[in-house]
Amino acid sequence: GWAWDASVNYGQSDFDFIISDTLNVQLGATSQKIFDAGALGADQTVFNLDLRNNLDVSWLESGLNAAFGAEYRREGFNINAGEPNSYFGTGSQVFPGFRPSDVIDTSRHNYAAYADFEGNPIAALTLGAALRFEDYSDFGNTTSGKLSARFEVNELLALRGTAGTGFRAPNLQQQFYSTTSTNFINGQPFDIRTFPVSSPVAVALGAEPLKAEKTRNYSLGFVLQPIDKLSITVDAYRINIDDRIVLSENLTGAAVTNFLATRGFAGVTGGRYFTNAVETSTKGFDVIGRYNFNLNDYGTLTTTIAYNRNETDIDRVAPNPAALSAANLALQRIGRVEIGRITLAPPRDKLILGSDWYIGDFGVRLNATRYGSYQLLSANPLQDESFKPEWVVDLSVNYQWNNLNFALGAENLNNNYPERLNKILLTDVNGFQSSSPIDNSFNGILPYARGEAPFGFNGKFYYAKLSYAF
Repeated sequence: GWAWDASVNYGQSDFDFIISDTLNVQLGATSQKIFDAGALGADQTVFNLDLRNNLDVSWLESGLNAAFGAEYRREGFNINAGEPNSYFGTGSQVFPGFRPSDVIDTSRHNYAAYADFEGNPIAALTLGAALRFEDYSDFGNTTSGKLSARFEVNELLALRGTAGTGFRAPNLQQQFYSTTSTNFINGQPFDIRTFPVSSPVAVALGAEPLKAEKTRNYSLGFVLQPIDKLSITVDAYRINIDDRIVLSENLTGAAVTNFLATRGFAGVTGGRYFTNAVETSTKGFDVIGRYNFNLNDYGTLTTTIAYNRNETDIDRVAPNPAALSAANLALQRIGRVEIGRITLAPPRDKLILGSDWYIGDFGVRLNATRYGSYQLLSANPLQDESFKPEWVVDLSVNYQWNNLNFALGAENLNNNYPERLNKILLTDVNGFQSSSPIDNSFNGILPYARGEAPFGFNGKFYYAKLSYAF
């Protein structure tokens, strides 16, 4: 009576950095204009086994639904160095190549097991409990759990709620990634180096071994089916994250430049690293409505309206570690820019209008997503910017032929780009404006926000997929 599922999945991703329309100023007029600045690679292998059955338990209305599982996962990460001219001296402008000292080829593995139980003490009440244990080769083990309940008031209305804990281990990239790139702070360029948290320089700047993020999450909501073919769900939630992993501020200044130069990083004018320096709480709600149309000879159509609104607050910022204070650099590890990136850069709300049409072996999915307004904070409050809501349209078409499935799609079909950064006239305490504006886009070289745009700034993306089921 046991149903089982076993699977093996392997995935690999490689990213080559080819920097063009630039130069290495220290090579002078003979400098090349295109550089191979190195590459990143990642891979993952997962073995998974799941078992499930309905066990006869006398005091439960429909028995006990039991599920058990085990998993083994291996993750790899590597950095390959660029050509020598890409990192010689100050390196290729904007993005110096990965240095030989950046090169790494590392991996880790973990084992996991879980148990999940669900049953009905009475017909209208469903209770569930789940427990998961994981053991990582690089940071230890952890256990998380969840309790859930659903009460069916009548055929039209059901109430539901969950409470649980969770975790997220620091990934290999957060532990070992290192590079130098040009960041713009208050309109000025800085060559900022991202250090691995275990490097001596990062430790001297206050880096500490990363810990796993831990969460406590709660949700409460209801499911409503007022008429046939229409369903509405509403859920409110709260998520608390302890030891949240974020990037530190760009640590800059003359003292930092000299500090880095004495440690072999001449020309680098700042540093940063990943850190567990903040604790956050996110609260919000989801509303989802679905309606199914039977189009007879023209198939079926499911329409969806989904809305989410949430906000994130900083509950605690860890004080500067002793190492950072001892270095006499007078730096703030987490400041205004990073706090803004966590609390204001994600849009406060999101609306999705979706439709799925199926006729025979064909299917078409069309989604329009509206991302709400968001903000970008700068080190100088006078350079803060706000951005208006934006729409993005996605379309996909698939065809099922026996065991084969073909799919073609386009993300951001309307080729929307985020709002551009502005030129800002600064105003002093007496109300007088500066004679020339500060250009947040640095003369148009970097016209978009630093990664805060919720749908990126690469425009349309096309894809094709082919899958076969045995």
